[in-house]
Amino acid sequence: MKTFTLYLVILCCLLQGCASMDTEQTPTTRTVDTTASFPEKIAIIEQDVSNLEETGDLDYSSTYVEIFDSPEEYYSSALDFIADPARSLQQKQIAAYAMSNIELNKYVALANTAYQAFKAGTAAEDLLAQLVYYQYPSPSNKIVVNYKDPEVVKLLSTIKTEGKVSADFQKTIDEILSGKLLQLHKATP
Repeated sequence: MKTFTLYLVILCCLLQGCASMDTEQTPTTRTVDTTASFPEKIAIIEQDVSNLEETGDLDYSSTYVEIFDSPEEYYSSALDFIADPARSLQQKQIAAYAMSNIELNKYVALANTAYQAFKAGTAAEDLLAQLVYYQYPSPSNKIVVNYKDPEVVKLLSTIKTEGKVSADFQKTIDEILSGKLLQLHKATP
């Protein structure tokens, strides 16, 4: 009888361990709420992905994927959201990541909105840097790749000449406009 009880205890422990391993390996996603507003969707994504240090985790949020796959649908709301002083840096970063699949001219307008918010003190330089020279999921940001585009040149020149960003940011703008940053991105696996 003792052997049988011990066997059951071991079996139960093994089954519980396997069950917990399965839930850790399979991310949970919720059903996309198509009636939710853009700010509500960003809040859902923020709950799904509590730490943006692992930006790849964004892909596990079905709400993030919905926005990323259809950015045109959310463009006006994203502009308002980025400019909204009531939104946190993380919320604005999530919105920027989600909109990274939008066409270039609208992406530049989104970056310009972030710059205007930065000048007004309602957005951090980190958000602007994310939009200008770093962006998940692409290994190279749209602005970096399209550094010769007239709209991109105009935006970057404005940001640099107005002198509101840090010296390091201004140096990075020079590297973008010269094409050096793109070459660095291409050389980095």
